[in-house]
Amino acid sequence: METKRVIEVLKDVPLFAKLDKQNLEVLSKIIVERKFDKDSVIVTQGESGIGFYIVESGKVEVYREKDGEKIKLNEIGGGEFFGEMALFDELPRTATVVAIDPTNCYIITNWHFRGVIDSNPTVAAQMLEVIAKRFSRLNEQI
Repeated sequence: METKRVIEVLKDVPLFAKLDKQNLEVLSKIIVERKFDKDSVIVTQGESGIGFYIVESGKVEVYREKDGEKIKLNEIGGGEFFGEMALFDELPRTATVVAIDPTNCYIITNWHFRGVIDSNPTVAAQMLEVIAKRFSRLNEQI
């Protein structure tokens, strides 16, 4: 995984748009790359979240199960992200995410991210605005 490529992907993610080059470099060092085959379950509703996912390429479907019914919430493609709340808490996932195409993700685990914000709390502060907007939009869909 090339650091320059990861930084370019991070810069295009709205969650990190306000971060300076130094903070982007720090984040790039804690990212893990993972490939998912089509139809692979990436995260499961109700299970503990371990981190935040950036879809580098491919496409995923996000859905919630309620009363035995599958409710599609979103499709997410390259440059988009999901699982941001897992960076701040260890609550169960609120939705299931499945790869609908072969998908490559960059993952930031919550334990590595906490180390970053412990040493630089401005990273978290700069991310909160985007998280709040996404959360509000999701609540409107439900």
